[in-house]
Amino acid sequence: MKRVIFLCLFSIALIPAVTVAANNSVAVSPAPYLAVTSPSGGEMFYKNKKMTITWDQAALKGTKLDLQVYNPYGKIIVKKAIKIKKNQTSGGISIKLPKNSPTSNNYMIYLCDKKTPHPYDSSKPLCVYSAGEFTIQGTGSDALPPLEILDLDAIPKITPERITVPSGTTVTFNFQYPTGTASGQLYLYCPAGLSAFVGQTNVCNTYQYLFVTQSVYSVRFVNSTNQSINAVPNLYGFGSYVPAGKASGVTVLPQ
Repeated sequence: MKRVIFLCLFSIALIPAVTVAANNSVAVSPAPYLAVTSPSGGEMFYKNKKMTITWDQAALKGTKLDLQVYNPYGKIIVKKAIKIKKNQTSGGISIKLPKNSPTSNNYMIYLCDKKTPHPYDSSKPLCVYSAGEFTIQGTGSDALPPLEILDLDAIPKITPERITVPSGTTVTFNFQYPTGTASGQLYLYCPAGLSAFVGQTNVCNTYQYLFVTQSVYSVRFVNSTNQSINAVPNLYGFGSYVPAGKASGVTVLPQ
C-alpha cells in the first residue's frame, strides 16, 4: 500500500455543482463521498467464518467498488469487486474469511472507486480505509489472545461520538489529530431534509478543509421534515500514515 502525504498551505472550500432548472428551482449535487461504516475498529472476527462490511456513499461515478481486507504486513486475504448503483447512499456485503487467514489484530478494510477522482487530488481515485483496526483469529488451538492495538493514536478522533439534538441546535465537534498530521478534512453527510450551517453556509455533503491547529468546529443542524434524521460527520487526517476517518453520529429531531 502506498502512503501519500497531503500538505495544504491554503484554505480549500469545495463547492458542489449547482443546476438551475427551467422553473428556476435549484438542485445542488453533493460532493463525492465514500466511508466504511463497519467494521470501525476493535471488533473480533474468526477465520473460516463470515463477516459483514458496510459503507456510506454519495455521488460516485463508478459502478463497482474494489474491496480489500488486509493487514499491515502486506497480506491481502480478501480482494473483491462489488457492483453498486450510482444513486444508492449505502451498501453492505457479507464475506467468508479464508481459513488460512493469519491471526492478527491489525486488519483493516480498503474500499475504492477508481472512477471517482479524490476531491483533494484529482490524479488519484477516491479510496478510503476503515476507521480502526480489527482482529481476525482462529478457533480452538489456533486461537490467540487479543494483542494490544498499539497505534490507536494514529486515528483521528472526533467527539461527541453520538448525540441526539432538537432541530436548530448548534453542535460543537472537538478534533484530535495524530502526531505528523499535515492537514484535516471534515465531510458532513446529510440525508435529504437536513441542513447543517456554519454561519450562513450549508456545509452538508461537502469536504471542509481544516488546519491541524483547529480543534473545534461548530455546526447548526436544521431538520425540515417530520421525522428524525441522522447526520454522519467524518474526520479525515492526512500525513505520513495511512489516512483514516473516524465517524460520529448526530440524530436531529423533527421541528
